[in-house]
Amino acid sequence: MLPDNCIGIAIGDVSGHGVGSALLMAELRAYLRAYAQQSSDIGEILFMVNNALVSDLEQGRYATLIFCRLNLSSGTLVYANAGHTPGYILDSGGATKRILESTDLPLGFLPNHKFAYSDPISFRTGDILALLTDGITDAEKPDQSWFGIEPALEFIHAHRQESAQEIVNKLFKEVRDFSDGLPQVDDITVVICKAAGSEK
Repeated sequence: MLPDNCIGIAIGDVSGHGVGSALLMAELRAYLRAYAQQSSDIGEILFMVNNALVSDLEQGRYATLIFCRLNLSSGTLVYANAGHTPGYILDSGGATKRILESTDLPLGFLPNHKFAYSDPISFRTGDILALLTDGITDAEKPDQSWFGIEPALEFIHAHRQESAQEIVNKLFKEVRDFSDGLPQVDDITVVICKAAGSEK
């Protein structure tokens, strides 16, 4: 929860693999949680998180992040995308209402950098927010074909009447089935947020 009757929704990724990358993700998560308690301003939160990371990171290490602020009073969403895989807002019919493209560079590069963020976006009953990592879109089959974003969005659309948790669980299984026995080489993470039960 953020101040001002808002909810923060985030998904991120870090450069590299292994223990060092896992520690970086844990650090990013901790900074984000801490600073999100101090402000509901997306740009200010990313500014503070970035400055904390810059002083800690080795050269060449960085993190990507989509951070959304959902205002429960107005039924609007504001987001910043620091170099992450695009997110999507689907409407009640399954059409892509908004692509949450990158708005700025990844975290960890420049100290005192002011991060850009979107204008408020309507998030109404029936809308679905889908945030993914590239472990979904870049999942491979033995023939080296990729899963891609369109099958992921089509899957979410086909299962839009189910709960957010069910969509997440079934999409993970769909991606692993697509890989047909190949080992998982990247994180497979998805966040689903559904607007339901009110006029906003």
